[in-house]
Amino acid sequence: MSVFHNLLMSAAITEGGGTGSGNFSLWSWGYNNVGQLADGTTTNRSSPVQIGTLTDWTANIVASFNAIFAIKKDGTLWTWGTNSGGSLGLGDSVDRSSPVQVGTESDWYYVGRGQGVGYAINTSGELYTVGTNLTGQLGLGDTTARCSLTQVGSLTNWAGCTGGNNFTVAVKTDGTSWSWGDGNDYKYFRDSTTDYSSPVQSGSDTDRWGASSYPPSGGWENGIEMQKVLTAGYWHTNIIKSDGTLWGAGWNTLGGAGFAGEGSSPVQVGSDADWEAVSGGNLWGLGIKDGEGLTWGGYNNYGNLGNGTTSAVVGTHYSWGETVSQASAGLMNEQNQQNTAMIIGGELWVAGANGYGDLGTGNTTSYSSPVQVGSDDNWVKVVGGGRFMIGIKEE
Repeated sequence: MSVFHNLLMSAAITEGGGTGSGNFSLWSWGYNNVGQLADGTTTNRSSPVQIGTLTDWTANIVASFNAIFAIKKDGTLWTWGTNSGGSLGLGDSVDRSSPVQVGTESDWYYVGRGQGVGYAINTSGELYTVGTNLTGQLGLGDTTARCSLTQVGSLTNWAGCTGGNNFTVAVKTDGTSWSWGDGNDYKYFRDSTTDYSSPVQSGSDTDRWGASSYPPSGGWENGIEMQKVLTAGYWHTNIIKSDGTLWGAGWNTLGGAGFAGEGSSPVQVGSDADWEAVSGGNLWGLGIKDGEGLTWGGYNNYGNLGNGTTSAVVGTHYSWGETVSQASAGLMNEQNQQNTAMIIGGELWVAGANGYGDLGTGNTTSYSSPVQVGSDDNWVKVVGGGRFMIGIKEE
């Protein structure tokens, strides 16, 4: 049985039987300068606060520095936070401090985010992008920004898409990987530094990402699984292939891709084939390997690696323990402040910078070793942005 089949079975348990029948609530905490906490205010929160009373959210949710995309159980797309460059897809550049529906469609399968960019794929396999476009990262053949979701070409075989600093990476249902935007430092998983404003295939492999196991027609449950195996950091990309091996490429001086050395070509992270999930921060990353949560790379100035120190060794993986079901890397903000969140047995554990209550621990104390947030054991998803977190609980 492949690792991806195992992931899908795990999602069926976590996501209410995989049929959308579970009830999921939305929570937020941390920095709130542009309304990214979705509580209708710009007030910072140091403990998780429920957003409204609805329980129709799903774990198909992503965050960039201060902007969020989320899919509800009915397949509708919602957004909030900063709207610089129109990246919320609402046809304007006005920030939102409460969730707002994007369009009227109810067939969304997958959402992703990059720096100032949003990505969405529907159950027909069509890819839509929105936001800033300085280097062609929207994949539309130009460098013109968009404030409404715009389809990339006319193909209907897109499976996943995400982005980093002015670049985009994507996969199709045939297992091929694609990239476009700023190619500097080989960060979008190609042996090239050329900029492209339209999708260009990355190599000829057809086993990347395991995308063929997750057709968009599978609905938002499969979209969650696609988010686990495809990630972009600020200057690097990681993928999990269909055989369960983890690969990385891009600027890797601090080991953010998961290994020591150059990342000008895709490099396998270790030799194991039991990777289940990966998440990229700015210059660092984390992943789940056979249920064990691991962190690596970056500066670790505030202890986000959870290794009990504020130092890091390039190429070293630090363990948070077993039975980790979901993990998220927060994004770097001023002074290289970052944080980590992992769900272990339904409990939420965090480490790193906490100047705005980023960690949800009820204070502003930074932690270099993992600490639990509250005592609840019904967390199913957490995503980190620039000094804030958004979480999903199963009710």
